[in-house]
Amino acid sequence: MASAPEYDISSAGHIPDDSFGTTGRSVFVVLLLGMSVLAAAVRFWGIGEGEFWFDENCTFYIVHHLFDWPADGPDPLREVAHLPYFLLLNLWTGIVGETILGMRSFSALIGILGVFVLGLLGARLGGHRVGLTAAVLAAFNPLQVHYSQEARGYTTWLLAVTLCIYCLYKAAHALNKRWWLVYVVVAWLTVLTHYFTLAWFFGTIGGVLIAGDHRRYLRQWLVAHAVLALALLPVIWFLVIPLSEGGPKPWFREMWAAFPPSLAVLKSIWAMLPAGGYPAYLGSLAVAEDAVSLEWGALLAFIARWMPITVVICVVVLPSVRRRPTEPPVSQGRTRTIGFLVILSLAYLLTSFTHSWLWEPTYIVGRFDLAAWPSLLLAVAFLIERAAVSLSTKCGRQAGVRWGLTVVLLLCSGIVLVGMRFAAVPNDSKQRARRASSPSCSASAARASQLRRREALGMPLSSATVSSMRRALPHNWRSASAWPRA
Repeated sequence: MASAPEYDISSAGHIPDDSFGTTGRSVFVVLLLGMSVLAAAVRFWGIGEGEFWFDENCTFYIVHHLFDWPADGPDPLREVAHLPYFLLLNLWTGIVGETILGMRSFSALIGILGVFVLGLLGARLGGHRVGLTAAVLAAFNPLQVHYSQEARGYTTWLLAVTLCIYCLYKAAHALNKRWWLVYVVVAWLTVLTHYFTLAWFFGTIGGVLIAGDHRRYLRQWLVAHAVLALALLPVIWFLVIPLSEGGPKPWFREMWAAFPPSLAVLKSIWAMLPAGGYPAYLGSLAVAEDAVSLEWGALLAFIARWMPITVVICVVVLPSVRRRPTEPPVSQGRTRTIGFLVILSLAYLLTSFTHSWLWEPTYIVGRFDLAAWPSLLLAVAFLIERAAVSLSTKCGRQAGVRWGLTVVLLLCSGIVLVGMRFAAVPNDSKQRARRASSPSCSASAARASQLRRREALGMPLSSATVSSMRRALPHNWRSASAWPRA
């Protein structure tokens, strides 16, 4: 048997890729492609069912009028916060048409690509086994599946943040100008994808843990982010400031008060795990929990909600209890990489939380905290691998421990995903009205749900329908007259 390649401690964040032997790369790519096919099956399962809900109607309006904005339409600088997504979706709908399936399928394809890229990133950071574990967990993650079935830009945001992590890793490992330049460009585009990415950059200081030369990394990090800040000045001036002038939307405050705020970060982590607790406004996920609880018994609901967080606590605690007197270099590199990923996740969540606590509520669990999801899921994959290595010293079955833990998490994901499909709740009216107890939010969601999207796509809109749409939309949309017509 070929010996494992030597590990150079100077490259603290690089783990040797000896997971599948000499043909490891080919085997890994085949397995990753197979996992992407399974991810596609999960995301396209029932994707065309149900009508567009409130936000998806807004997406349709923006994409339809992207290059022909009505004079009396809403302020485009205030509404187009996912500009790269809208541009790409406009090109996509030009090919497949502006249908429910056509518009949602773009999010699904981006979600599938996100699973593949996350697997590649995991393999680069921690070896093929970590990459495959991350891809498996991402493929069936209920939160990612949920956003992959909506005509909204959140899967594009997740993919962009994942690419940012990859570029940051390469820049920290290579410490050359080329990769820092690529990182700045990708980061700039990611901010356009969602301006809340600005809070994510604080955690990038954690890259010092995976850099071979800490001082050199810090110098280059400062220069790169100074250049990025200058490049973002127009974005902040023309996009972020106008968006913030109107203050947070009323339901932001309602959701912030309902978390409660002191538990918001913990609830974010819980919602991003392979299964967990989901706020009511996440629609199908919240309904899935009710379906599991009512139709299949409280035991399954309890397992799906609490088992993943129990597994994560175990994989954090057990290797620490069984820690060896001296860790081998590969374990040290893996520990530093876990620290880097944890810093990326927690720094973003805590920065967003602090902003909402001290200034204005913008922290929404399971939505505006999504920039922490890629690094958090990678950290879980690393923790599973570390636990498998640690526990295998006693039982001698490293692969069995690794895949045993992964299968337990997948079963919990599967319970939630099946609940999503068989909850038998319409896509909008009953789901979205659950998101807030406020009469204004519930009434707005109820009015929007009365609009039949397929009828709007297939025939001219009547004056009554247009009036109903205006009443259901925020104040700055009500004056828009040029609604899409067949």
